Amino acid sequence: MKKSLQILALLFICLINAQAPEKFSYQAVIRNASNALVANSAVGVKISILKNSPAGAVVYAETQNANTNANGLISIQIGAGTVLSGSIASIDWSSDSYYIKTETDPTGGSNYSISGTSQLLSVPYAMYSKSSGSGASSFSLPYSGNSSTDNVIPFKITNSSASLSQAAYFENTDVLNSAPAISGKNNSVDRFGVGVQGIAKATSNGNLSSGVYGYLSGAETGGAGVYGVSQNAYGVYGLTTNGSAVRGDALGTGTAGSFQANSSNSYALVTYGPIKFLGVNEGVGKVLTYDSNGNATWQTPAAGLTLPYDGSSTADAIKFKISNTSTNPNQAGYFENININNIAPALMGVNNSTENIGIGVKGLANSNSSNQLSIGVSGEVTGPNPYGAGVYGYANSAIGVYGKTVSGFGISGSSSGYGIAGYFKSTGLGSAGVFIAPAVSLAIYSNGPLKFTNINEDDGKVLTSDSYGNATWQDVITPFIHISSLGGSAQAIDNSGLNIINSWTNLEETGGANYDATTGEYIIPVTGYYSIYAHISFTDLNTNNGDQAILVIRIDGSSVKKGYSNNAVALQYYSDPEVKLVKKLTAGQKVSFGVYQYGNATNNLWPDGSTFSIDLLHK
Repeated sequence: MKKSLQILALLFICLINAQAPEKFSYQAVIRNASNALVANSAVGVKISILKNSPAGAVVYAETQNANTNANGLISIQIGAGTVLSGSIASIDWSSDSYYIKTETDPTGGSNYSISGTSQLLSVPYAMYSKSSGSGASSFSLPYSGNSSTDNVIPFKITNSSASLSQAAYFENTDVLNSAPAISGKNNSVDRFGVGVQGIAKATSNGNLSSGVYGYLSGAETGGAGVYGVSQNAYGVYGLTTNGSAVRGDALGTGTAGSFQANSSNSYALVTYGPIKFLGVNEGVGKVLTYDSNGNATWQTPAAGLTLPYDGSSTADAIKFKISNTSTNPNQAGYFENININNIAPALMGVNNSTENIGIGVKGLANSNSSNQLSIGVSGEVTGPNPYGAGVYGYANSAIGVYGKTVSGFGISGSSSGYGIAGYFKSTGLGSAGVFIAPAVSLAIYSNGPLKFTNINEDDGKVLTSDSYGNATWQDVITPFIHISSLGGSAQAIDNSGLNIINSWTNLEETGGANYDATTGEYIIPVTGYYSIYAHISFTDLNTNNGDQAILVIRIDGSSVKKGYSNNAVALQYYSDPEVKLVKKLTAGQKVSFGVYQYGNATNNLWPDGSTFSIDLLHK
C-alpha cells in the first residue's frame, strides 16, 4: 500500500546567466510505510514533471539514487538523473502550470512504494527566461502588462544623463502609420483624469520650458504642433495663476493663434472676461476697426455724438435721420440697455399731440413680395422664460396697440416652440382686443389652434354665443335621435338567400322621418355614435334539417354584424337570433336588417317577437 511522501520544501536556484544549466535543486524528507524517518540510508527516487494538473501528462521523468542524512533529508538536482522520458530543456515554463511527482523506494532499489505530488509554485528564473524571452532584455515586443498595486508607478524610466538625450523614445517608422507613437488613456469619470502628462520646471533666464511640447516637421501647411480634439468639452485647455493659460508665438509670416468655426452653430472664439489687444496701435479712446482683409487695429473714432446727448429743434423737418444703403440685413439704428436691472425702454417715442392722432413710435415697411413678411413695427422677446411681450401697448381709455391695413394684416403675431402668437388682456372694464372688419373681410384670421380661457372652459365643451355675441364654453347638447318598431314584422322569409326586412310596423321615430319603408333602410341624420339592435322570432316549425338562421345588420349595403340561432331541426322551432352594435356613423349612411333561414321553403316572422331600434348615444 502506497503512502504519501512528506515534502519538506522545494528550493529553486535562480540562475540568471545566459548559459544556465537545465537543472534545479530539490529537497525532501523520506519516511517509510510505517511513517518512520529513513535516516542515513540509500534510497531510490523517481521524479516526474506533470503538465496542467496533478494527474496531467508526464512531460519529463528521471530516476536518481540518493542518500538521506540523519534527519531523513535528501538533496538532489532535478535534471541530473537518468532520463526516462521527455526533455527538461523543452519544457515551456511560461505556457502552463506544472506539478512535480516524487516516488521513492526506501530500500534503495526501483520498487517505488511511496509517492507524493505538489504544484511547482515558482519556476527557475533562467528556465522561465529561456522560454519567455531573452535573458539579456527586460521584456520583448509586443509587450502588455497589468498592475493593480496602489500608489506605485508600474513602469518608470529615470535618465540621469547630463547630455541632451531622452529618457524614452517612441517612433512609428512606417510613413503610412498615422496612429500616435505614444498614447495614454485615463478612464476616470469622477475626477480630473489626464491621458498624457508632462512636467517641466519653469526657468527665469529666458529659456522656454514646456510640460508638453509638440513639433511639426516639414514645409507643408497641414498639421499642428499640438492638437486637441473634444466632442463636447475643451479641445485644448490651459490654466495658469499669474501667467498666460495659452500662448502662441508667430515667427516670420505665421499666425500665433488661429480659431475656426466649421458650422453655423459654433463659435470661432468665446471669451469670459476682458479682452486685450496689444501691438495694433492701441490708445485711450480708440475703437477696434478692421480693413477689407479683416485685419483689426485700434483707430481714433471719427467725430460724432457725445453721450449723453440732448438736443432740440423747432424746424419743420425731420430732426434726426439715419439712412442705411447697405443691401445686407443690418439695422439703420440700434439701441440696447446693457444692464439687466434697467427696465426702461431702450428706445422711446413720446407724442404730446392732443388733436387728431398722435403716435409715439411709428414704423413703415414696403411690402413688395408675395412670400416675404414686411413689418412696420416688430418686437421680439428672447430667453426661455414665458414672460414678456414682443410688442406691448398700454392705454387708460384708448387703444394699447392699433393696427390698420388695406389688404394685409393690421396686427399679426407668430410663435415658435411653446410661445403664444397673440396675447390680449384687460385689467379693467375695457376689452382685451377688438377687431373690426367689413362684411367681405375677416376680423380675425388664425392659421393654427386657438385657445380661449376663463370663460367656463372644460373637456368636451363647445363655444356658444348668447344674444349679445358673448362667447362661452358650454356642454354639448346631444340631439335625441331614435327609431324603433313596436309592432314587429310578419314578413315571410324564404330559404333562397338574404331577405331584407322592409315590413316593420308601428314605428316610433324621433329626430326626423328618415326611414324608407320600400328599401327597409334608415338614413342616419346626424354624425355620431349609435346603438343598433334587432331581435326576431319565427312562427313555423322547421320541416327540414338545415343551417342556422342568421340576423344581419347592414350599413350601406354591406353586412357588418351577425347574430345566429341554432341549426334547423325538423319539427322544431328556430331559436331567436339577435344582434347588437355600437358604431360611429356619418350623416347620410343607411342602416338595414337582413335574414337568412334554411329550415323551410318559407318561414314567417312572428310580430310579437320581432323588433329593432337605432339610437344616437352621443356626437
